[in-house]
Amino acid sequence: MRHKDPEKMQKIVDFVDSYFMEAKETPSVREIGRKLQMDQGNVYRYLIEMRDKGMITYDGDIIGTPAVQKHMRGGAIAAHVGSIRCGTPEFEEQDIDAYYTLPEAIFGKGEFYILTAKGDSMIEAGIEEGDLVVVRKTHEAQKGDIVVALLNGENTLKRLKIFRGKYSLHPENSSMKDVPIRKEDEFYIQGVATHVIKHIASSIDKLK
Repeated sequence: MRHKDPEKMQKIVDFVDSYFMEAKETPSVREIGRKLQMDQGNVYRYLIEMRDKGMITYDGDIIGTPAVQKHMRGGAIAAHVGSIRCGTPEFEEQDIDAYYTLPEAIFGKGEFYILTAKGDSMIEAGIEEGDLVVVRKTHEAQKGDIVVALLNGENTLKRLKIFRGKYSLHPENSSMKDVPIRKEDEFYIQGVATHVIKHIASSIDKLK
């Protein structure tokens, strides 16, 4: 039997993962074929070989990639979608470069994504350059929440302040000023930060 292209196998896995993140179900053979410009018979043969190699599970209906299987066992799959500035707002990267499984026992239920923090405006909240910030997808937030906010087409990570009905974005850095939200501003909440994942320097790191 002719062996299948490993690169195409990976493309199938990547598409199944991204499709599952959006639809909460795995794609059909027809949908894979349409996306990767393959005929359905060829897609089916690829899936069978990938199953036989242990890359996926496949029962003729549900395609179980490692990421999909972890999600089905009770964890949430969060896409890492790039960086967000903890300072002057800048455009958020939309390219997904990795998926992470977040255990429900630690992170709770919901839809999440992960951003890499940039800048130093949130350091007094314990969020430093390079930290991974776990964000729950929501368009609503409470006073005091740390939010991913879209302000006039640009994204930033700040604490939400509400005073006498007026909104502002508060940097957790005493050397920086609040960013007021004016009536004419386009302002949307894109998520609420729930956890920070960071590297803790060891004594060996300090000696380098």
